Amino acid sequence: ESKIDLLTEEIGFTKKECIAMLKKEPYLLSRSRYRLWSTYNGLVNAGIPSKFALTILKASPRILLYGSREIARNTMDRLKAMGFEENEILRLLKKHPNFLTTINLSENVAEINRIFLSYGFEEPDIIRIFERAPQITGSN
Repeated sequence: ESKIDLLTEEIGFTKKECIAMLKKEPYLLSRSRYRLWSTYNGLVNAGIPSKFALTILKASPRILLYGSREIARNTMDRLKAMGFEENEILRLLKKHPNFLTTINLSENVAEINRIFLSYGFEEPDIIRIFERAPQITGSN
């Protein structure tokens, strides 16, 4: 009950949204209140607007299960370092919110970026590639 109150009263989901999220990811109830709050707060602290954070969490509640404050910060920092503007990052996260659950995304992105640069790709081209085929970040 206290976790549902956290999701609805403190984070800002409606009860209907909360129920839908729990249907998608019932294991959310296994997370502590602290971990749920910390993950949500980490998204906001990483530079994701709170309304947008709610939107992507509704689309992919697994972020509350497998994401963390550190993953959000590292992912945002890495994408910004690659040259993504804030609106491009938000557009990418809207399409692929599970980026925020990928622990090694920042290392993969850095390595893939390095490889593209070594072959002569320019930063805007690399950004377009990541936007069109983000699944390459899961490649070895």
